[in-house]
Amino acid sequence: MWAKRSMGKLVDFHSRNKLLLLSHSQKHYRLMRKLVSEGKKMQPAELYSRYEHLMMEALSLKTSIKKNINFKLDFRIRQRKMCKGFRAFVI
Repeated sequence: MWAKRSMGKLVDFHSRNKLLLLSHSQKHYRLMRKLVSEGKKMQPAELYSRYEHLMMEALSLKTSIKKNINFKLDFRIRQRKMCKGFRAFVI
């Protein structure tokens, strides 16, 4: 699946496919994000194997309107909190 394995390529792949993964499973996305963030502590083969396993598990789950709405609502709430914190910092 992966031609040349590197942390940079995995981070790029993970970033580009964030919404796809979230639409299937927020739980799996969070586990994968943690795996990527701690990736330098592992051998590339082990990292990619674990990541691929989680990705296949996530993609095997059905997407739903509810999952997508929950993600969008969560995103908007976090965005508002960030904006309020930024305004407080600037003022």
